[in-house]
Order: sequence, then structure tokens, then C-alpha cells
Amino acid sequence: MLAINTILHPTDFSEPSGCALDLACGLAADYGASLVIMHVVAAPVGVANGVLIPGLDHALAGVREKLDDLKVANSRIEVVRRIAEGNPAAEILNIAHLCRADLIVMGSHGRDGLTGVSMGSVAESVLREATCPVLTVTARIAPRWQNGRSRSKHAAHA
Repeated sequence: MLAINTILHPTDFSEPSGCALDLACGLAADYGASLVIMHVVAAPVGVANGVLIPGLDHALAGVREKLDDLKVANSRIEVVRRIAEGNPAAEILNIAHLCRADLIVMGSHGRDGLTGVSMGSVAESVLREATCPVLTVTARIAPRWQNGRSRSKHAAHA
């Protein structure tokens, strides 16, 4: 069985990322693993005459607040929250290496077809280059007993 001590959850604060966080929390609780939640802020880019976009400090404060507001359902899970700056896929892979992640659980918008092939995506890049397993989530995963099917014939009556 795969030993999972550290789970990395990169977030872009989207709905798929929220679904992935729920799953990452469940896995962390089941395995007794620590959870690293991270967000990558794109590095400032130059504009006309070499002037940089102002207000990065303000943007980082907003990101820190959003990151701190993400709820982890189980208070016994050790959680580390990080902000990185740069290329999202590269920074996710870098943090995965630094924290020795055993698993990456991340949301994906589930785009495919020619757009996905020609443009690529962060999730696709991480899937291709990660040295640990990567679990991508596109939608909320409901336990069987919540979607009309029960785990046993007795569970339906509980």
C-alpha cells in the first residue's frame, strides 16, 4: 500500500479546487497525513516602457486572506499554507519536491479536445512531470449513500 504522509493541494480557488480540497482533507484524515495547501501568484509582467504592474503586495494580502479562509473539515489535520510566485505548474512541482509530497490532489477544469492539446493546462503539466501520484478532481465526489445508492442494504435504513 502507498504510504501517504504529505498531501499537496494546489488551489486556484475555483469550484474544482474546492472539490479537490474536500477530497484531500478526507485522504489526509484517513492516512494521518499532513496537508500543504498552496496558491501560485503569477509573477508580475512588464508593460509598456518596462513599468511593472503595481499593487503586488496588495494582491498577495488578498491571496493570503483567501488561503487562510479555506476550511479544513478535520481540526486534527496538520495544515501548512503557502503562497508561491511564478509559473503555476513549475511552482507546484517545486513545492511538491520541497515538502516531499506523497500525493498531489488538485482541481482541473476538465477541458479537453484541441484547446487542451494546443494550450495545455497546469494540471496536465503537473500530471506529466510530477514524481509522485497526482489525483485530479473536476467535480464534487458524493459518497454512495448520498446519491441514492447505499453501501449495504442496512445503510439505507439508518
